[in-house]
Amino acid sequence: MFVNQMWPDVTQKTEVLNQLTVGKTVEINHQTIEIPVIAGLSCDLTETWMLRILEQLFQEQEGVFLDVGINLGQTLIKVKGVDPKRKYIGFEPNPTCVFYVKELIKENQFKDCTIFPVGLFTEDTVLLLECIGDTEVDSAASLIQNFRPCLLYTSPSPRDVEES
Repeated sequence: MFVNQMWPDVTQKTEVLNQLTVGKTVEINHQTIEIPVIAGLSCDLTETWMLRILEQLFQEQEGVFLDVGINLGQTLIKVKGVDPKRKYIGFEPNPTCVFYVKELIKENQFKDCTIFPVGLFTEDTVLLLECIGDTEVDSAASLIQNFRPCLLYTSPSPRDVEES
């Protein structure tokens, strides 16, 4: 009986929690950027040295910014923080990262962003994304087999898949 009385209250609270957007903010060039936290995933402001380079580059050069391997949008937030009107095109083969970055774009209402859910390679082919560690959003992942030979890859290599 106690469970039956509590169940509507628990269900109602769960629905409210599901509607809340959990997140944090970062400030880049006096602009506040919302960083959603989704299932434990979030973009961090890393490699802050890049901000000064982007500022200088964008003053000297107009045009599109191409980002190959967007991961969780670490470079995207820098580009839009430095130049919110800059057109951004990103490529990312990891569907988890693509989902997250689309939410990041939506949350901040970033304009002129195009995301291609593919990796770039030297030929048209299907490859596995080799990851290091056990995270689904490995920023060191590569389409090139044994790209970092000194590190232990946790995803199967294309050769392993072909042999099975």
